[in-house]
Amino acid sequence: MKKRQTILNEELDNKILALYGLGTSYADISSHLLDIYGVEVSSATINSVTDKLIPLLTEWRNRPLEFLYNANSG
Repeated sequence: MKKRQTILNEELDNKILALYGLGTSYADISSHLLDIYGVEVSSATINSVTDKLIPLLTEWRNRPLEFLYNANSG
């Protein structure tokens, strides 16, 4: 893979994740990428990108929580 392709792929992945994080449907993400970048991206490809988040989300959910103090308590 060429450097430019890698950068473009990372840019598209980041855009897909940002749109997904906003609750955008796969169909709307695909349409947006076609409008903006002129590339067709299938739902399967979008799914493979969003699946990269699962291990990160699992790790975040299972992290130890820090004890917080209430600022109003005496």
